[in-house]
Parts: sequence; structure tokens; C-alpha cells
Amino acid sequence: GRYQSEGTFTKYINEGDDGEDTIRWLAKQPWCDGKVGMYGLSYCAHVQVSAACRNPPALACMFLESGGFWDAFHDGVRDGGAFTLKQVTWAFKHAKLSPKVLSDPDLKAQMAKIDLHHWFRNMPWRPGCSPLSLTPEYERYIFHDWQAEVFDASWRACGLYAKGFLHCMSDVPTLIICSWYDPYIGSMSDMYATLSAV
Repeated sequence: GRYQSEGTFTKYINEGDDGEDTIRWLAKQPWCDGKVGMYGLSYCAHVQVSAACRNPPALACMFLESGGFWDAFHDGVRDGGAFTLKQVTWAFKHAKLSPKVLSDPDLKAQMAKIDLHHWFRNMPWRPGCSPLSLTPEYERYIFHDWQAEVFDASWRACGLYAKGFLHCMSDVPTLIICSWYDPYIGSMSDMYATLSAV
């Protein structure tokens, strides 16, 4: 559901299975020696950690920069349980780049007119009345994550809670980089401390 791919995009929770499938496909290509390394910044780092939770045999190493949810409820999508509005800015930016919007000139023009700062000054929002209402798939997951205020099984899913998959996570060389003021510093520090001790 992103860029030129088909389907509907669902943020975070499908990345483990999709990443595992992609690694398996890459490893079978004639130009591949059967080992796959991954690099990614922010969301692409989240994708790597999610794929590693599925323990694909061909995964050989990871380079994580400023991302990779160790525990998205406590440090990532939410911060100590409070919803982080950076999720909305990400969703809004990427909704405008979605295949649905880019293929529809009228929808693209409507999205371009939305003033996100105005919306932030006029809260609370409700489904159907938000800056993402023209892109329901993006609006849906924002409201889901915003309203999911309890650390329950949905927050323990692959893609959101890698530390719950430590027992099956790929044991491969991993470089973790994060800056002091990055929004994921807590999650990445926790990941580093845990993985270093294993």
C-alpha cells in the first residue's frame, strides 16, 4: 500500500511478515550469496527490527539508525503511555504521498490545502473530522493508536514490541545509532542494553 505496491498500508504491524518475505526473496536471487544485510533510518529501522523478530535465516546483519521499536507503547508511538503527536505529522506527510492521493488530482489538491497547524490548534478531533479524514486508512491507525491507552496485547505485537520477541529474534551483528534528542533515544538505549547483555 505504499508507493507503487498494491494493497492497503497498515503502519508498523505488517512489517515483520513483509520483511521476512522480502529477505527470503532476496536470498533466493541469483545475484545474492544467501546473506542479507539491512540498513535503515527511522521507519526503515522499525522495519528491520520487525523482520528480525521473525528470525529469517538469511538475515546476516542490521544497521539501525534512529528507530526500531523496542516498546512502542512506552517509548515510540506513545511516550510513557501518552500519545505522541509526531505520529500525526508522519501520517499526514505520508498520506499526501500515498498512491490513492497521488493518483487523484482532486484529492491531491484537497490534501495540499489542509493546514495541519490549524488542526493542532483546534483539538480534540474525531474520526471523520481530522486532518486525515480524506485518507481513512491513515486516519484509522492514528485514532487506533491515540485511543489505545492501555498496554494490552495489541501493543505487544510484532512491529511494536520487539523486546517481547527477544527469545526468537535474529542473533546477528547489529549497529545501533541514535542522537541524544531523537524521539526514539529511550527505546534504542533500552534495546542496546538488552541486546548487549544477551
